[in-house]
Amino acid sequence: MLWGLIAIGLCNLYGLRFIIGGEEMWRGTENHDTRIIARNLEKPHSPLQWFTGDWPLGNHFYRPIPTLAFEVDHAIWGPQIERYKISTWLFAAICPFALLWFAWELTRSLAFSVASAVLFAAWQSGIVQWAPWEFVFNLLALLAVGLGILVDRRKWGRWIGLGCVLWLLGGELGMRLTEGDFGGMSFSYRAMGWVPGRTATIMGLFALIALGSYCRFERTGRWSFWMIAFVSFLCALASYELAIMLPLAFVVCGFVLWKHKVRVHWWLHALPWLVAFAYAWWHHVQLPPTSEYRLQRRRGNHSSIRDLVTWLFPAWPSLDEVLLLFSGDVGLAALILPAFWGSLIAMGVNAYGYVVARREWVIGGAALLLSVALYGPLAFQRMLTHYFYLALAMRSLFVITLSVFALGEARALWGIKQSSRATPAV
Repeated sequence: MLWGLIAIGLCNLYGLRFIIGGEEMWRGTENHDTRIIARNLEKPHSPLQWFTGDWPLGNHFYRPIPTLAFEVDHAIWGPQIERYKISTWLFAAICPFALLWFAWELTRSLAFSVASAVLFAAWQSGIVQWAPWEFVFNLLALLAVGLGILVDRRKWGRWIGLGCVLWLLGGELGMRLTEGDFGGMSFSYRAMGWVPGRTATIMGLFALIALGSYCRFERTGRWSFWMIAFVSFLCALASYELAIMLPLAFVVCGFVLWKHKVRVHWWLHALPWLVAFAYAWWHHVQLPPTSEYRLQRRRGNHSSIRDLVTWLFPAWPSLDEVLLLFSGDVGLAALILPAFWGSLIAMGVNAYGYVVARREWVIGGAALLLSVALYGPLAFQRMLTHYFYLALAMRSLFVITLSVFALGEARALWGIKQSSRATPAV
């Protein structure tokens, strides 16, 4: 536990580079939004007005709590907007600890929870960029397949399954899904170094508190935790629109707990759903999606759905490549192209990796579903990587689930006695 907390702290310290890097924020386009917010906060206004309508950027979003954080920064630092990065970093730095608590309440596995939180902290700080994860794990995958074919043929199927899971882990640890930011920026910059990114991190913090409190309520029956969960849900809604997906997250967490013999108060789920629908109606009426900003950020349904499916099944783009080869002038000649077979192998590896890891899918499947759902609504916007913030927090649980399976399978195949300390046990 202590080493995990130290690891999270060290990852957070690495994120301080965005504060001490000396970014020029009064020029260029990357910090345009921050400058507008700071200038609008200089005008006469009441801080309470942000709870009844648009926030200072004026692009038809309801974000009063992040705006209050901007109010505090403006009161302390005035026009020194580069100092706003301090609180931006702080909000993000707290979130891995909130994730640790939520994962513990959901799984009751301390090692699993700490590992998930450390991974998320490493992702958001950018420290994972130090290693070529995809290359390393692809080599390990090839090694596992080679051992199954050449050395241990009696267990060749299990070795190939292990190789498939290792291939999946390489892409996940290397953050392949977060590529393609509209401004060419990394997830770590958007989370810890980009001042407007606090909308996602503050929402993420309240969301993790809400989910952790909900799980504690179901386990203990203490209504104070239900109140904390509900209030945190309201605060998340007042921070970032993606929080409208939290009622679904409550249901998924409830299912995981129910699956492991925890009595769930299903009737209480009606309340967050009613609030979410009321919020959606109010937001559409008071802040319609007709601002120039929101219209510019929209993108086509095909690419949006493709991205969503890719979050569920990372090898999905390979199917596009196969269809592209067949639909063009290549036709059946595609059968002789290495790219065609490479795409088929990628899809097969992804599918088989999921199949062999299925015994871990009460937690892993729930985490995968949550990661897709908590990115879903924003998939239809031109991508900025802080959109993935809460989705990646859930993705870390999925990746650690795969890691637990891979480590256990490798130990079993090598005949090493296995420990169950890191295995999620609700």
